[in-house]
Amino acid sequence: MVKSVNGNIYSDLITSSREELFGFYDDNTPKKFIVIHGMATVNFNGGMSGWYSNINPTGRQASANYCVSDIEIVGCVGENYGAWHCGGVGSITNQNSIGIEHVNSSNGNYADASTYLFSEDTLNNGAKLCAEICLRLGIPIDREHIVPHRDVYATACPQTLDIDDYIARVKKFAKGEVPNALPEQKEGIDMNGLLVVTKSDFGGAFAINRIFYWSISTGFIYMPDMACIDILNKQSQHSTGKNLLVYDSSLSSPWHLRMAQMNNKVKI
Repeated sequence: MVKSVNGNIYSDLITSSREELFGFYDDNTPKKFIVIHGMATVNFNGGMSGWYSNINPTGRQASANYCVSDIEIVGCVGENYGAWHCGGVGSITNQNSIGIEHVNSSNGNYADASTYLFSEDTLNNGAKLCAEICLRLGIPIDREHIVPHRDVYATACPQTLDIDDYIARVKKFAKGEVPNALPEQKEGIDMNGLLVVTKSDFGGAFAINRIFYWSISTGFIYMPDMACIDILNKQSQHSTGKNLLVYDSSLSSPWHLRMAQMNNKVKI
């Protein structure tokens, strides 16, 4: 199902739409592909506000049909228009594709795409939207029709987003299923994963914007390089069938106290 907002046709899954008139192509070309993007920022609204529009005529020459976060699916350019999102010049273009941007869960090094991560909720929101669009428009849910931005343009976008895992999520939503969410903490269960330190009072090596590998049972922590992370992820896929879990150590996270307890920073 769709909804119309000021002449823009959006999926009825949107939680809101932007008031700005962003850059677009007005040719109503049928949409045959979906291009997946990473915003390269944790600033959800700021990322969209930085695009060229009638409100911001000095903004970047960019736009997208949708932007998703943990809790929002925002319509930006209607599906009946072509957003300035992929710059493709081959079989996949701005005009014949729908662009979905995904906000990052942690700030990375702009020169190193491998340092930008995505939360489970954001990926699931994007995949749910993607599934609805595919079912409605008859777009096949496969690697040829749902593509990362880097497949159609010389870019690292969408950073660390695993497109095969993403498509698997889309297929589950299309079947009426829900991909596994981050499991709740349970005593006595070992949960290995990557800890993203977004805000820390641990001190010492636990500086903000660092990534650590950890085990909830042993507290064994070190800072892996990206090659090591790739190996750990493959081990996790082999043993559990899932990608390595990613935890947020922010003060609002339920893992923050547990992390502090493991490192004797607070009394229990």
